[in-house]
Parts: sequence; C-alpha cells; structure tokens
Amino acid sequence: MLPLNQKLSMLSSPNFTIYNASAGSGKTFTLAERYLTLVLSSPKLTSFQNILAITFTNKAVGEMKSRILDYLTLFTKGELELEEDAMFKLIKKNTNLSSAQIQKKSNLILKEILNNYAAFEVSTIDAFTHRIIRTFAKDLGLSMNFDIEMDTQQVLQLAVERVVDKAGSHPELTEVLIDFALEKISEDKSGQISQDIFEASKLLLNEKDQQFISALKPYQLEDFTSLKRKLKEEIEFLSTSLKNIGDDFLEKMEAKALVPKDFTRSSIPNYFQKLSQGHQNLKFDTIWQADIENEQSYVNKNQTEAKKQVIFGLKEYIIDQFQKSKDLFLNRKFYDKIYKNITQLSLLNAVSQEVDKLKTEQNILLISDFNEKISTEIKKQPAPFIFERLGEKFQHYFIDEFQDTSKMQWENLIPLTGNALASMFDHNSLGSLTLVGDAKQSIYAWRGGDAHQFINLSSGNSPFPVWPNVETLDVNYRSNETIVEFNNQLFQFIGNQLQGAYVKQLFEGESLLQSSFKTTRKGFVNLKFIEAKTKEDQDQRYPEEVLKIIKNKQEQGFNLGDICILVRRKKEGVAIANYLNEQQIPLISSETLLINTDEQVQFLVNFLKVIHSDNDDITKANVMEDLCKRRSYSEEKTYQLLNTSIKEKAAFWESIAKFGF
Repeated sequence: MLPLNQKLSMLSSPNFTIYNASAGSGKTFTLAERYLTLVLSSPKLTSFQNILAITFTNKAVGEMKSRILDYLTLFTKGELELEEDAMFKLIKKNTNLSSAQIQKKSNLILKEILNNYAAFEVSTIDAFTHRIIRTFAKDLGLSMNFDIEMDTQQVLQLAVERVVDKAGSHPELTEVLIDFALEKISEDKSGQISQDIFEASKLLLNEKDQQFISALKPYQLEDFTSLKRKLKEEIEFLSTSLKNIGDDFLEKMEAKALVPKDFTRSSIPNYFQKLSQGHQNLKFDTIWQADIENEQSYVNKNQTEAKKQVIFGLKEYIIDQFQKSKDLFLNRKFYDKIYKNITQLSLLNAVSQEVDKLKTEQNILLISDFNEKISTEIKKQPAPFIFERLGEKFQHYFIDEFQDTSKMQWENLIPLTGNALASMFDHNSLGSLTLVGDAKQSIYAWRGGDAHQFINLSSGNSPFPVWPNVETLDVNYRSNETIVEFNNQLFQFIGNQLQGAYVKQLFEGESLLQSSFKTTRKGFVNLKFIEAKTKEDQDQRYPEEVLKIIKNKQEQGFNLGDICILVRRKKEGVAIANYLNEQQIPLISSETLLINTDEQVQFLVNFLKVIHSDNDDITKANVMEDLCKRRSYSEEKTYQLLNTSIKEKAAFWESIAKFGF
C-alpha cells in the first residue's frame, strides 16, 4: 500500500469506481450501463476487445453477456418507445450521442461482436487465470497439453487412498497411520481414518492455507517423527520442571512452619500444590496473580504479625517462581498442542506429496492451483510483457462480486489493472477499473474470498496512485418496503451485537443500508422458532410447519410457484421435499429433477427387479404399490401378475408398454 503522504496527494479518479451494491440495487444494470457507455463513446467499433469483465460464475457471465447484447439489439431498432427506456436515456446522457447515432453505432458494434465473439471478454476469474497459465505454461514448467481438473476433491480422495494403501509396505508411514488411529480412538472419535484424513486434507485446497502448506513441503515423514520425539522429551522436561517448582515451594513453606490457610483463601499454596501434582489446567487471571506485587494481598488482615513477616519475606521468591512457572506452563501447552497435531500434519504432508505425484502422472492442474501459480511466477512480470504474451491489451476492467475475490486473486490482478489506470490509451484517454460488490453477500470465504479487501478499498486504502470514486447503490428495485426495512434493522442489530472489529465491519455502516425502494407493495416478514427437545422431533416438526405455511399462503391467494423454501443444509431440504411429496404438494428441487425420482422411472426399475428375482418380496411390494396407484389395480390382481411365468411376464411387460409408461 502507498505511504500516507503519497495518499494525501492523490485525487479521486472517475476512472477508478467502486460500487457498494446491495441485493436488488440494480448492479447488473449499472455494469451494463458502464460497459455500453464505453463501447458507444469510443470512436473504435472494436473497443469491446479492450474491455475485460470478470465475475465468479458461468451463470453470471451468461447473464451479463445477454444483458449487453439485448440492449444493443434494442438500440438498433430505433422505435419511438425507446426514448422512454431508462438505459437508453442514460446512454444518451453519458455519450452525448443522438438517438440516430446510437442506433447506427449499436448496429455496427453488434455486428463486430457477432463476427468476433471470442473477443467479447466477459468471463469468470478462473477462466481468465486459466488463459494466463496456458500462455505461460512453459515458464511454469508445465506441458502445453495439460488438463484442468475441476473435481479437486476427487483427486484429493484418490491421494488419501493411495497414502492409506501404503500401510504395511512403508514402515514410517505405517507407524504414523497407527499413531493416527490410536489418537482418534483415545479421543473417542471415529475409527474411519481414511475419512478423517480426507477431511483434514481439504486444507490443501484452501487458498488461505497455501503459505502454511508450502512450509511443510521440504520435510519428510522421518522429520515429523523426529520432531514428535523431541517434542515429547521437551514436554516431559517442562512437566518435571513445573513439578519441581511446586515441590520446592511446598518444602519451603513447610520449613517455615506455614500452612495453606495462613495465606489469603489459600490461593498461593493451592497454585503451587497444583504444580506439584502435575495439573494440566491452570488459570492465570485470578485476583492474587493480578495483585502479586502487593504483599498485603498475600495474607488476611487478622493474621499474626510474625506470620505476616515470614510470608512477606517470601514475596520476591513467590513472584519469581510464579513467573517462571507461568512461562514454563505456557511453553508446555504450546508444545503439547503441536505434539497432538504433528501426526495429522505429517499425514497432511504425505497427502500433499501424493497429490503432486498424481498431477504429474495424469498431466493435470487443479483449478485451485491457478492463483498460486500466477502469484509465485507470472505476477513478477511487468504488465506490458503479460499483455504481449496474451496477444491483447485490456484498457478497461470490470470486476463483479469483488467481495468474493481472494487476496491472491486481487494481488494477481493489481499489475494489470494498475497499468490500465496509469497508462494513456487511444485518443489520450486513461484506462478504467470498476469494482462492484457487497460485503454482506460474501459467500466464498471458504475458498479464500476476503470481503475486507472490498471494505478497505472502499475506504480509500488503495494500491494505486488514485483515490477510488465510491458510489452506493442504495435503492432496492426488487424487494418490498417491509423486507427492505427488516434487512436494514437486522444488519444494524447484528453490527451492534458483534464484538470482533474484523467481523463487525461487514455489518455496520450507513453504506450497507438501503434508503429507499421502488415497489409500492408493503411485503411481509415473519420469524418463527420451533422448540424441539430432540433432533428427531425437530426433523419431524419443521416439514409439518412448512406445510402449514404453504396451505395458509394458498388460502391467501398465492400460487405454489410464488413460494420458495430455503434451507441451510441439503439433508434438511431433502426431508422437507419428501414430506411435501407425500402430502401431494408438487415442487421443484435439485433432487426432484434427478431421473431416479421420476415415478415412471421408479416403476420401470422396480418391475425389472421383479423379472430378475422372483423371491424379492420387498421389490414386489414396491411394484404393487406403483401399479395400484397408476392403474387402480387391486392388490390381489397385482400380486397375481407378479407371480406369473416368465412368458406371461413378458406379455405383461408389453401391455405395460402400451399404457405409455
């Protein structure tokens, strides 16, 4: 970041704009307006080739591309109603072009985009970094035909299996795996070590942990085993030292004819007694410790003067021994923490090495490797060199959902975006950078997203020699009045409740609130909490309560298509979906769209199982239920059909096919 004196000399730049865009505030509209203003105000019809718009999902990419193309198509028509279009009026104002000029130019630009669609650069950040890595593959020591593995967890699972499979053939690894299993058993944890190792190894895929994982790579299993042995010796030495301090105090107290009750609340003797007995948990926030310099706090006021003088004579000794024991105890606690995790760390390193072997063997690169590869190698190169290798030069950058950009991703983009802001392009115009985000909507922290980067940039903490022009989109075009007001109050409430300043930043501040709304309907918000004594009771009552709400809304005139059910976990959604299906409430979810949930498919599968096995009573029951439900067959007739000969079954199959199943 820039020094304070340099920041003070900076001026706000319209070329560097940050939008605080809460949900429903017209973010996509604003991005499209900025993009269209750039391409329509440029004298070049191919200026879109110098614009890079980055977002996080393919769906968002498709939405933004469609929005831009739809507006250009609309502008080419030149209809009278167009003059009242909000986007058209903004473009006229921003570009100072007439309606005829916009119509003509939109038509020409649209043709250029369609003729060179590959240069219409709206892409995900992963797709852009992939292009850079492809370009610099040789510099990174990669083969030119490497593949991208999207399913990173599948590779991780295979690496874990390969590590576990070495048990018995690799002495050191076998010993580590046995230690890991014994530690899990001692902690009363699951004995499924493969799954436990897999869960722990997910750290390998997290960008935030990469610098720590990298620090482990030079070490082998023998190094971890040696470290564990040394840690054990050090912990034993510290434990002995602490016991000796406790014993020494108790002996000294006995030699001076003192007993615990001679001290205030027996606190000091009790502390040293715990040291002598090897207690693992000690407190360092008690009253006597905070007031240890005051010898008067050692004794009660009614203590004899002779005893007081004896105890006061121990003051320097007590202070010295307490501080020494505190340092030793904290060191032991620190070493003990490392000791308990050293086995897991050694396995983590073994899995990491196995992942590297898999990538080499299969000539693949994990998508989670992209940012690290660029960060360690390519970002060292000057921006013009990177552009030269890419074969193109971007003049304007749009980064959507910036709150989900990781620290490494942003640092990798700084050289390119900084070059755009500092360089003069065609017709003596500066490049530009537009960032859009909302700290409250950060959802990618688990993969390295850092919303505080967005907050810091919005506050002027910029890596560039210009101040950002920060605008807050505080009008909600999507939600009704009651919902907007509820959200504002909720964010203020959360901000007041949070203690940690780091998290508190995400929810406090006027820029996070929406001041107005465009809809005329009031809307409705209702919070209801279900009290359940057991998990089973909760799982049963939630779906029942959801059904009550749905029926209530139907009575109020709402269609089922107006209702959306959001759940926190997938299994909760499955439970509610199954219950609603049983209650004949049609719904659409990721599970209901699976082919195996279709009733006709279920019937065919069950019937094929009957043909395969005449003795499967459970499957017969399933088919009987299907037939009774579909054709109103009696249970007796259905059972007769299922117990016919193979030839008769084939005939029955033909008849079923005629029904249109």
